[in-house]
Amino acid sequence: MGADEGCETAGAELLSSQNGGAGDILLLGAALHAPVDPVCIDLVAEAQPDAILWITVTRSVDDKLRGWQQHPEAELPDQIGMIDVGGQTHLGRSSESVLDGHSVQIETVSDPRDLTGLGIAVNTVLGKWVDTDTRPVVCFDSITPLLQYSDLRRLFRFLHVFSQHLAEHSGVVHYHLDPTAHDQETINTLLELIDTTVEVGPDGDIEFSHR
Repeated sequence: MGADEGCETAGAELLSSQNGGAGDILLLGAALHAPVDPVCIDLVAEAQPDAILWITVTRSVDDKLRGWQQHPEAELPDQIGMIDVGGQTHLGRSSESVLDGHSVQIETVSDPRDLTGLGIAVNTVLGKWVDTDTRPVVCFDSITPLLQYSDLRRLFRFLHVFSQHLAEHSGVVHYHLDPTAHDQETINTLLELIDTTVEVGPDGDIEFSHR
């Protein structure tokens, strides 16, 4: 089995083993060496969400869209949100677009240090879904660059509040993290936020564990 083929089944195996109860996930993989994106897309697609929210940090949301459109089993839900942290879309703070006939809410936070602005953007997107009985799935890609702009304690508090807020909407999130960019103490602190870890090796091997 090739690396990509193994990656593409990771989400299905994980969610099947947990009967859909994997909870919040920390997706670990070296940004330059591990094939993380196929696993990311699989985790979202296999959850069969009512709504998807992609949060990208210093990375274009177009990358996520291209990967999603290439996934053989990925179907876009009616509700789609994107938050671009770092301004890679070069759009205004708030805008709407259309993707394959679906309305997409796009929020832009130009400064990665602006966690308050990011929180407002999250509330804006989730607020549009509050009366629609949606079950959102969030991809947060990635925590690693945010730690270049915010200290661990401040970012931990933000992510803790974010996870609680998402749970109130019956949603789940998977966070991307490059383990080669952080010490073990930082990783252990972030593990307090999550229920499941999925680690992707350079050759595509996947390990997951549950708290």
